[in-house]
Amino acid sequence: MVISKRDRDYYMEENCHIFALALNEIFGYTMWLLFDEEDEEEITNVAHVFVEAGKEWLDIEGFKETKNIKDAYYDLDDPTIVAVTKKELFKLVEKDILMPITKNELDKAKKIILANKKFFEEK
Repeated sequence: MVISKRDRDYYMEENCHIFALALNEIFGYTMWLLFDEEDEEEITNVAHVFVEAGKEWLDIEGFKETKNIKDAYYDLDDPTIVAVTKKELFKLVEKDILMPITKNELDKAKKIILANKKFFEEK
Protein backbone atom coordinates (compact mmCIF):
# COMPACT_ATOMS: atom_id res chain seq x y z
CA MET A 1 0.00 0.00 0.00
CA VAL A 2 1.36 3.39 -0.99
CA ILE A 3 -0.47 6.18 0.84
CA SER A 4 1.41 9.16 2.20
CA LYS A 5 1.04 10.23 5.83
CA ARG A 6 -0.26 13.55 4.54
CA ASP A 7 -3.05 11.86 2.53
CA ARG A 8 -3.86 9.50 5.40
CA ASP A 9 -4.19 12.42 7.83
CA TYR A 10 -6.19 14.48 5.31
CA TYR A 11 -8.76 11.73 4.70
CA MET A 12 -8.96 10.62 8.35
CA GLU A 13 -9.69 14.03 9.77
CA GLU A 14 -12.13 16.56 8.32
CA ASN A 15 -12.30 14.91 4.90
CA CYS A 16 -13.11 11.28 5.73
CA HIS A 17 -16.50 11.73 4.05
CA ILE A 18 -14.78 12.42 0.72
CA PHE A 19 -12.81 9.18 0.96
CA ALA A 20 -15.95 7.25 1.97
CA LEU A 21 -17.81 8.72 -1.00
CA ALA A 22 -14.97 7.67 -3.33
CA LEU A 23 -15.08 4.12 -1.94
CA ASN A 24 -18.86 4.14 -2.39
CA GLU A 25 -18.61 5.25 -6.01
CA ILE A 26 -15.87 2.76 -6.94
CA PHE A 27 -17.03 -0.35 -5.06
CA GLY A 28 -20.65 0.42 -4.15
CA TYR A 29 -19.91 0.08 -0.41
CA THR A 30 -22.52 1.49 1.98
CA MET A 31 -21.45 4.70 3.74
CA TRP A 32 -21.84 5.09 7.51
CA LEU A 33 -21.64 8.01 9.93
CA LEU A 34 -20.26 7.91 13.45
CA PHE A 35 -21.61 10.73 15.57
CA ASP A 36 -22.42 11.63 19.15
CA GLU A 37 -26.17 11.39 19.52
CA GLU A 38 -26.36 13.64 22.60
CA ASP A 39 -30.18 13.45 22.62
CA GLU A 40 -30.39 15.72 19.56
CA GLU A 41 -33.12 15.37 16.99
CA GLU A 42 -30.72 15.74 14.07
CA ILE A 43 -27.04 15.15 13.39
CA THR A 44 -25.00 18.28 14.09
CA ASN A 45 -21.51 16.89 14.65
CA VAL A 46 -20.03 13.99 12.65
CA ALA A 47 -16.98 12.28 14.17
CA HIS A 48 -16.17 10.00 11.22
CA VAL A 49 -17.54 8.73 7.90
CA PHE A 50 -16.50 5.32 6.59
CA VAL A 51 -17.91 2.43 4.55
CA GLU A 52 -18.98 -1.14 5.20
CA ALA A 53 -17.16 -3.76 3.13
CA GLY A 54 -18.41 -7.22 3.93
CA LYS A 55 -18.65 -7.47 7.70
CA GLU A 56 -15.98 -4.88 8.43
CA TRP A 57 -15.69 -1.09 8.41
CA LEU A 58 -13.24 0.52 6.00
CA ASP A 59 -11.55 3.92 5.74
CA ILE A 60 -8.20 5.12 4.41
CA GLU A 61 -6.39 3.24 7.19
CA GLY A 62 -7.91 -0.10 6.20
CA PHE A 63 -10.39 -2.61 7.57
CA LYS A 64 -11.58 -2.33 11.19
CA GLU A 65 -14.05 -3.95 13.56
CA THR A 66 -17.00 -1.93 14.91
CA LYS A 67 -15.49 -1.87 18.40
CA ASN A 68 -12.25 -0.37 17.03
CA ILE A 69 -14.12 2.42 15.20
CA LYS A 70 -16.01 3.41 18.35
CA ASP A 71 -12.94 3.06 20.58
CA ALA A 72 -10.98 5.46 18.37
CA TYR A 73 -13.55 8.13 19.24
CA TYR A 74 -13.54 7.57 23.01
CA ASP A 75 -14.50 11.21 23.67
CA LEU A 76 -18.05 10.67 22.35
CA ASP A 77 -20.67 10.36 25.08
CA ASP A 78 -23.11 8.32 23.01
CA PRO A 79 -21.33 7.02 19.87
CA THR A 80 -23.92 6.15 17.24
CA ILE A 81 -23.42 4.62 13.81
CA VAL A 82 -26.00 5.04 11.04
CA ALA A 83 -26.02 4.35 7.31
CA VAL A 84 -26.04 7.41 5.03
CA THR A 85 -26.92 7.83 1.36
CA LYS A 86 -25.11 10.16 -1.05
CA LYS A 87 -28.08 12.52 -0.89
CA GLU A 88 -27.97 12.60 2.92
CA LEU A 89 -24.19 13.09 2.85
CA PHE A 90 -24.53 16.10 0.55
CA LYS A 91 -27.24 17.55 2.81
CA LEU A 92 -24.72 17.46 5.68
CA VAL A 93 -22.27 19.30 3.43
CA GLU A 94 -24.96 21.91 2.59
CA LYS A 95 -25.59 22.44 6.32
CA ASP A 96 -21.82 22.98 6.89
CA ILE A 97 -21.67 19.92 9.14
CA LEU A 98 -19.19 18.34 6.72
CA MET A 99 -16.56 20.13 4.64
CA PRO A 100 -17.37 20.86 0.97
CA ILE A 101 -16.65 18.10 -1.55
CA THR A 102 -14.79 19.29 -4.62
CA LYS A 103 -14.34 17.28 -7.80
CA ASN A 104 -10.54 17.53 -7.43
CA GLU A 105 -10.61 16.13 -3.87
CA LEU A 106 -12.96 13.31 -4.87
CA ASP A 107 -10.81 12.48 -7.91
CA LYS A 108 -7.68 12.44 -5.74
CA ALA A 109 -9.33 10.03 -3.30
CA LYS A 110 -10.37 7.79 -6.19
CA LYS A 111 -6.82 7.85 -7.56
CA ILE A 112 -5.46 6.70 -4.18
CA ILE A 113 -8.03 3.91 -4.01
CA LEU A 114 -7.39 2.69 -7.55
CA ALA A 115 -3.62 2.74 -6.99
CA ASN A 116 -4.19 0.51 -3.93
CA LYS A 117 -7.26 -1.39 -5.17
CA LYS A 118 -6.42 -4.76 -3.61
CA PHE A 119 -6.03 -3.10 -0.21
CA PHE A 120 -9.54 -1.61 -0.36
CA GLU A 121 -11.39 -4.53 -1.97
CA GLU A 122 -13.77 -6.52 0.20
CA LYS A 123 -12.01 -9.50 1.75
